[in-house]
Amino acid sequence: MNAYITTENNFLAHAVRRKFQNCISWKLAFNLALHSHGFESDILDHWSASIFGKWSPTNIKAVAGYFWGLYKAYEEIGDRGRSVTMKRLSNKLYTIENACCDFSFLNLAVMDGVSHKLLIEVVDFYVSAKKNEHTPRTQNLIQQGAQQYAMNVVLPSWETQSFSSFFDII
Repeated sequence: MNAYITTENNFLAHAVRRKFQNCISWKLAFNLALHSHGFESDILDHWSASIFGKWSPTNIKAVAGYFWGLYKAYEEIGDRGRSVTMKRLSNKLYTIENACCDFSFLNLAVMDGVSHKLLIEVVDFYVSAKKNEHTPRTQNLIQQGAQQYAMNVVLPSWETQSFSSFFDII
């Protein structure tokens, strides 16, 4: 356990918690920091363009699609409980994307039915998009035999909004 308690993880956890104005627990902030390992400067230096900032409609759709894929994968391997959970979150995110409203990680964190594990999964999605690889959960589901999912799954992607496009909108 002490291997996880590092200066970098503590610093990022405190920064995340401060950015969310203490609306999230220390436990969640620390777990988010652990799963963001290696992307501390990316997150802290470019907060608004990271997973913790405002999400573009494209990013909302990408995360919704990811959870829809997890729903199908869990359904394929016969895990009904997780399948239903992933489908519910996916549907909520698609509804938000279709409504074209502002959305951020904090909105997701306070949403009913969204557990800490699902929030950590979203961070894993972001980190995997930055690394251009599948999430650990996707890799695990493929190893468990979700063959149809394996044939259809795409790599996670995260659209980074540039500041020039922000000023073009204004």
